[in-house]
Amino acid sequence: MGHVRDRMDADLRLAGRAESTRTSYISCARRFVKHFMRSPEDMGEAEVRQFMLHITEERRLAVGSRLQYLGAIKFLYGVTLGRPEVVESIPWPRRKRRDPVVPTRQEVERLLDATTSLYWRAFFLTAYAAGLRRMEVVALRAQDIDSHTGLIRVEHGKGDEARQVRLDPSLLDVLRTHWKHHGLARPWLFPAPTRTGWRNRPISRGAATAGTDTQKWPHLKG
Repeated sequence: MGHVRDRMDADLRLAGRAESTRTSYISCARRFVKHFMRSPEDMGEAEVRQFMLHITEERRLAVGSRLQYLGAIKFLYGVTLGRPEVVESIPWPRRKRRDPVVPTRQEVERLLDATTSLYWRAFFLTAYAAGLRRMEVVALRAQDIDSHTGLIRVEHGKGDEARQVRLDPSLLDVLRTHWKHHGLARPWLFPAPTRTGWRNRPISRGAATAGTDTQKWPHLKG
């Protein structure tokens, strides 16, 4: 889809979409075009409906994936090709509403009590006390913790938008202890550990999921 792909990428940039969104949308649009082996300029509503039925009933993609595909195709026709009528009557897939699983205060306290590593205690406490997602904690830098205003700046939150959350004084004390105890240096609040020190990048989300691996990183025991 050559020139259309370039135009779509430029439009996504103009719309201020994040790099991850641009990559995903262009990939989805490319697969839509590949399915029919025709230029999107030569297709219309019938092909879009057929493709959405294909990924729903034949490929059985999850709702999230179908939402992503339709978002990309709606942007392709609505913005890049200037033909919004092609997609305006295509319904969005409906996502089933699930009640969030929220741990009780007692469950959180048991988790923190079982965490002997100051590094992971600080990590988990930051997520709980500030209401941050794992990926948001991972990306925190020292400069994001503002003790004067009592706020934490989340640079890349949901939707790639920045926001500020309250910094609890007790959390600030834990973070200061964590910073001094581990001899950290800017910029990362939770840098990736090695067996003896720290890398100049934040810990990965995968490692943060596994957590508390003090055998691999013995200096996290304290």
